[in-house]
Amino acid sequence: MEDTTQNTTSSSSSSSSSTKKYRIPENPSLPPLNFDIQPGRNAPIRQEYLVPVDRKEKSGEEDNDSDKDMDDEAEANDAKGKVGEKRHRDNKKESKKNKKNQARLQRSNGLCLAIIQGKECPYGETCRYSHNVDEYLKNKPQDIGPKCYIFETYGRCPYGICCRFGSAHLNGLQSVVDEKKVAEVGDSLQELNVLSKDLQISLRKKRDYPRSTYIINQLSLPTKGVAADDNNNNNNNNNNTTTTQASTSENNTTPTPSSSSSSVIEKPEIEVSDVIQKLTKRERVKIDWKGKLYLAPLTTVGNLPFRRICKGFGADITCGEMALASNIIEGHAPEWALLRRHPSEDLFGIQICGFKLETMMRCGEVLSDENISFDFLDINSGCPIDLVCSMGAGAAMLERPKRVEQILRGLSSIVEKPVTIKFRIGTSEKDPTVHKIVPNLKLWGAEAVTLHGRSRRQRYSKTANWDYIKKCAELSSVPLIGNGDIYNWRDAMAAFENGSKVETVMVARAALIKPWIFTEIKEQRDWDISANERLDMIQEFVNYGLDHWGSDEKGIENTREFLLNWLSFTHRYVPVGLLETLPSRLNDRPPKYFGRSDLETRLSSPNVVDWIKISEMFLGPVPPNFNFTPKHKSNSYEAQGKKKKKKKKKKQH
Repeated sequence: MEDTTQNTTSSSSSSSSSTKKYRIPENPSLPPLNFDIQPGRNAPIRQEYLVPVDRKEKSGEEDNDSDKDMDDEAEANDAKGKVGEKRHRDNKKESKKNKKNQARLQRSNGLCLAIIQGKECPYGETCRYSHNVDEYLKNKPQDIGPKCYIFETYGRCPYGICCRFGSAHLNGLQSVVDEKKVAEVGDSLQELNVLSKDLQISLRKKRDYPRSTYIINQLSLPTKGVAADDNNNNNNNNNNTTTTQASTSENNTTPTPSSSSSSVIEKPEIEVSDVIQKLTKRERVKIDWKGKLYLAPLTTVGNLPFRRICKGFGADITCGEMALASNIIEGHAPEWALLRRHPSEDLFGIQICGFKLETMMRCGEVLSDENISFDFLDINSGCPIDLVCSMGAGAAMLERPKRVEQILRGLSSIVEKPVTIKFRIGTSEKDPTVHKIVPNLKLWGAEAVTLHGRSRRQRYSKTANWDYIKKCAELSSVPLIGNGDIYNWRDAMAAFENGSKVETVMVARAALIKPWIFTEIKEQRDWDISANERLDMIQEFVNYGLDHWGSDEKGIENTREFLLNWLSFTHRYVPVGLLETLPSRLNDRPPKYFGRSDLETRLSSPNVVDWIKISEMFLGPVPPNFNFTPKHKSNSYEAQGKKKKKKKKKKQH
């Protein structure tokens, strides 16, 4: 994309210069700087772009509907009484039932892949897909557009007559092949880490894991259930937890890195044999993390097409979405889809989540033995979702440092690639604990650690504690990557100021809202990106989505769903040229405003209806009775501090 805007400043800085002190832009067309601001404020939009009060009141009902969508299931989860809970459960069951019925209908209306490719179907009459080509063509919707991105990129389209852009490559019922293009591209653009049928079958059968079994036996580690020293730790106030760290005092004072650093590192309780020491200390390819911009692994919205968008804007490190280790070793196809890698991702990691040592080590063994393409393996110990924490994984692992040690030692002995780990600061922001763990990470086998400056209980509320992140960086025995509230290039540069030992920064929600943040950080400028450029970016995402999920009916709807989930974040971006002062902040709440064009206004709309209209510009009309609700509550402002006031219900007598 070309930068056609005027309100921008730039420098020739690259990622290697990210540790330099940032420059204050001198462009007079930009809004003035104002660093004396409070988090959670209203975005300082210029008066001439604000919606008049009367119009705002008229649209109040529409805004309430949008807020309801943005809250996702928050209010449903807060429903009181058996009647409310039962209604909520029934609604969820009905929603799942409708989705299953819709999936069956799509299968019955969809053509069999073997028929599309001109082959004989091995399932014959028992195939759940249609073999009637004439009936399919009779009911096939009109083509969406005259150009097929897959055909133009690869010289052939595997979806044949099912492609919703089929007029670009169909000659009757035959799909044309551009032999010259096919020879030119070859396999250079093909996605990596695709789960083969043979591998899936072998995983579902009883499979031996000799290296994992041998190492666990050598270390005499527990494999099933919870370690004895981890029992009864679900209570955050339990003071009887046994770990490899010195116990904290029983008073209510918050421990600080400086006060406990002298008693943190102790001899590990696990005695490692000579064989395991050789495995742990073998030569690995070292990764230089310094100054490389890291796109966080983001569930659902951090998919492969989105990562390609961020790579185009300058992200250096990418990581796949969090995958459950137990599902990987069971050959679960949707979980393996999270491991896919595009050739443009030159520094790519896989993130796995789990609590059982045996499961995590077996997962590492599968990834290593099956030649899965990745540059580092990341352990998720920071996910605050209750579903993950309830099984002892994610951020709940902070309460069990012994288990963190066991998993790190085990995986670093199994996997030849560097093993990293991601933490939050602790269970509670008032009692951060991760500073007791980071000094031991090198001894346990980790190559780097990412620290999100919030606690498990905070989730996304309030602001990230960067002072604590920097103190932990001083104590850490491995490179530390800082994460939290990086929304503009000044935030990123501030992470390296005053002799900070933070190696680099990880960008998460800001990348979802404005993926060009990587360009802003590297060039140290405020990019007043135009609405047309943002629309081009959406078109690019759609193209990548069709390439990844397919250009048939199912691929179209998958692309639409993921696009809408992304738009539930992008609408929060307030253009630089509309602001009275800089810098903008992640949790700034914009009042209702007009854009500088109709397109810019629509891109800023918090209304799901407008997001659907944007998707229809590229993917055609939505099916009848189409409904969409964002999956992530983190896209709403209510999830980041201020809760909606509940209306008091009058008691009925």
